[in-house]
Amino acid sequence: MVLGSILLSAKDLFKLDLQGVQVLVPHVLQALEIVLPVPDSELALGYDFSIVELRQSCIQILLSMICLPLHFMSLPIQALCQEKVNSSDTANSHFPQIAFISLHPRVTRLLVKAIEVETNPMNTQMLLGGAKLLMEDAMQVELHNHELYSSKAKTIPSIILDEPETSGTSKLIDLAESTNNDATTTEDNIGLLGDSSDIMTTKGLFCSMSDLLCQKLMFAGKWRGDLAVTLAALEFLSGMAQLNIKFVDKKVARKTLKWLCDYIEFQAKQPPPSHSKDLHSVIVATFSCISVWVVSHSWLLDDNQCLTSVMEVIELGISGNKSKGRFAEVTNVLKGDKELKPVSFRVRESAEALLALIMEHAGFFPTPCGPESMFTLMDEKDFCTENDRKFNYYALDGSLIIGLLEDGLHSLPESLPSVMSIIRGPTGKRVCLLQLRHFSRVKQYIAEMYTTEPSTPYGLHKIPEAPPVSQRCYPPGMDSAETTKS
Repeated sequence: MVLGSILLSAKDLFKLDLQGVQVLVPHVLQALEIVLPVPDSELALGYDFSIVELRQSCIQILLSMICLPLHFMSLPIQALCQEKVNSSDTANSHFPQIAFISLHPRVTRLLVKAIEVETNPMNTQMLLGGAKLLMEDAMQVELHNHELYSSKAKTIPSIILDEPETSGTSKLIDLAESTNNDATTTEDNIGLLGDSSDIMTTKGLFCSMSDLLCQKLMFAGKWRGDLAVTLAALEFLSGMAQLNIKFVDKKVARKTLKWLCDYIEFQAKQPPPSHSKDLHSVIVATFSCISVWVVSHSWLLDDNQCLTSVMEVIELGISGNKSKGRFAEVTNVLKGDKELKPVSFRVRESAEALLALIMEHAGFFPTPCGPESMFTLMDEKDFCTENDRKFNYYALDGSLIIGLLEDGLHSLPESLPSVMSIIRGPTGKRVCLLQLRHFSRVKQYIAEMYTTEPSTPYGLHKIPEAPPVSQRCYPPGMDSAETTKS
């Protein structure tokens, strides 16, 4: 009763920035470990107040403590009591001190366990927000420390500054001893980019939260029936997709994408009485989450199973059923002969948007601006080398901006009229060169007759010389005339 009253009234304790309040962090964390990991059915404390309010207060306290271990790092937490470890030797005695970073494993485990057992929608959303904050904070710390490791800098803080030589009887000494194992693990993993099996690392937390949320969405009835919790979970998965690629486990990422496709298929195959606006909103949000994963990690499309799962769920969203699959009512139906009966127009538009996104991003190599990319980094500065050359801009359908520049490239070997166009739209930016041709390239010789040579002959500037003429007294035929006798 006393513990519940203290936790209920101390939800803003660490938000007030009181001087020296950090010394209470280990003890408050120990109290939170009594309440948060326990389900509501087992939390029989006989309180006069609501268990939901108690858990909400504990969650607020936990959220205010999440950033403390990674912020203060090796800063020691002073002991509340002045009991010494070696009371017999006054000169060599010292107080047990715990570093803030040693509390990071306990905070992480407590947060994940609280998400597993929480049933209240508001509390669940708060915990998901805290998990996202913890993941991003840990990612920044690991990236920074990884750079220090790479540069061979010996700046990794120690976790337990002073270890007691003998065990005492105070709770503070027991608490310091209980964190030795966690401290060793944290000291080994901090600054390292990858152990997916350890929940203390960002990659390990990524794997754990991905499996937990996917199982909750598929099998937890309370999560499936609550729109706010489902949207919060999908938003959390979308945020996980935007993490640095160094912290993303590829195997777990493939499994998460398949889970999302199965979740859309499961929701779309619900009986007609279960279909509602909330259900369709969940399907649309799941399509949006898949789009974020595809854009952030285009290598997922290189996997045949992932690409097949995504294309099948797109077919389900557009037509209302699948040609093949576990839940297909009609099998081996050609897509051209299929009758379009989508779940709703919103779902169909989301599926079509995802299909257009895949058609634009599939085959990128090696970067989004590679040789197979449909986008470009070129702009007007690359073509307007002269001040008097300016683009003319036009708007089309309220969604496209087209910039045209006549005679865009002077360095072309062909003297054909050309127009350089820069097209900007919702799907990206494209640059293309248009040339005016009266003949195809196969009949290029015909064009050369009219382009390389003038149509009328030039005048002769050189006056011809007169041929030499021999003077004769008689005509040329006189030599061939017959002679006669006179």
